[in-house]
Amino acid sequence: MTIRNIKMWPCEILTTPTEEVQDGHVGGPDMQELLRDMMETCAAIGGIGLAAPQIGVPWRVAVVNMDQLFQDAEESQGRMGFMILINPTVIESQGRQFSREGCLSIPGVSAQVPRPEALTVEYTDQEGSRRSILLQGAQAAVVMHEIDHLDGTVFPDHLPRWKRSSIRKRMGRVRKRLRQMGFKHLPIPGAE
Repeated sequence: MTIRNIKMWPCEILTTPTEEVQDGHVGGPDMQELLRDMMETCAAIGGIGLAAPQIGVPWRVAVVNMDQLFQDAEESQGRMGFMILINPTVIESQGRQFSREGCLSIPGVSAQVPRPEALTVEYTDQEGSRRSILLQGAQAAVVMHEIDHLDGTVFPDHLPRWKRSSIRKRMGRVRKRLRQMGFKHLPIPGAE
């Protein structure tokens, strides 16, 4: 397993729709290695979710750390682990909620983002089985955030132009500082 560095917005891979994962690749060693790396990276930085493009891979794959999402849940519920979403598709969305969101690719920035209150998603799990799930509240917001990444959308795309422009300028300053320190990507401790 490898912890990976995070791509920072704006960059091309974060604004480009991802490629569907072919059925033959789902259970393959490349996919299993990618999933392990994504889960390890997400856990190492305390993230709730991570999409493959955020680590430079243009595949339609995301992971959601359910333990981090429900960190306030009672200990008696036990550990839930990661939800693996390969080729997720939104089948239906209902209602509207506003969710304060941040993004690993846009560090230090958060905003209220409109999201569906409920979401039905079809996806393939890591064993290659096609599944459908109804998500509500925080789960719906987090999974929609990750699916947006797979569609080449980041949360500032849902904000007014002036707010998006302000975030882009701030990220330009962050990227410039990181380049001055010798980094191309957002450095993650232990990342290769």
